Amino acid sequence: MKLGLWSRLNWTDRMLVGWYLALGISLIGSSRYARSGLNYLPLHAVSIALILVLALVERRGKWFRVAHDWYPIFIFIAAFEEIARLSLVFIPSWRDAILLRAEAALFPVEPNVWLSRWHGLLTTEVLEFGYFTFYWILPVVGGVLYPEVFQAKTHEAATDSKQPFRIWMDATVAGYIACYVTYLLFPTEGPAHTLGAAIQREGGVFHWLVLLIQRHGGVHGNAFPSGHVMASVIALLAALRWKPRLGRWLVVPVLLMCLGAVYDGYHYASDIVAGAIVGVVAFYSVTWIRWRELGPRSVNLKSP
Repeated sequence: MKLGLWSRLNWTDRMLVGWYLALGISLIGSSRYARSGLNYLPLHAVSIALILVLALVERRGKWFRVAHDWYPIFIFIAAFEEIARLSLVFIPSWRDAILLRAEAALFPVEPNVWLSRWHGLLTTEVLEFGYFTFYWILPVVGGVLYPEVFQAKTHEAATDSKQPFRIWMDATVAGYIACYVTYLLFPTEGPAHTLGAAIQREGGVFHWLVLLIQRHGGVHGNAFPSGHVMASVIALLAALRWKPRLGRWLVVPVLLMCLGAVYDGYHYASDIVAGAIVGVVAFYSVTWIRWRELGPRSVNLKSP
């Protein structure tokens, strides 16, 4: 790759290109299920090509820049689905038993089973609303951070890495990549499969919406750590730092989302804790790196 082209890539682009290259090389070197894994290499090539094209054309106008800035949202969806299908390529068995033993040592009753006892319609709807938070929190937080990028008068200002939107997106990409690596090296299928009979439930509108999404977009695997919690925690921290009024409103929905994920059996309690930790580490690591790079005089950053 020419240096001129590489220099046009922002940190989000570079992390995603690096991820696809590293995953592709790992699949080529893996003998287990090699054929099924190699089937994804053309998808990786197309994804890398798309990233490079978007980086090259973003200077042609604001809407090209918008496409370049927001494409990772769609990458997250596609990559999440792909990783679920590759769950047992590198590690040939699920590791849920390790998490179940750890939670059994900490709790007298498995948290998924304990929460399932609260089966009233109101409880179900409140927690399902919480779980549904994930599906709107990223575009909402990214959307309120984006006007500073969209309205920038110069390309340099719009692509400045100190922009809160850039930090939020970079941290989210870093968090997802950390989750993807863990899914492949520590595959877990989640309590809906290991404890499914104990945590089935019925509900109202929000329960129906969540089930509809899970039925058409849910995956088998990718449980530990929770990518939903990771991304939502990063969005919450970004909002609290740069849009504190919005951030305060998001605290309760994010907490309800964490409970709802356990309540529905999509995640163990340990998945939630691990996802939150990954989110916190990713957000503050990127923020700290930017603060060190740009210095404390940056108008958009506070010293960590």
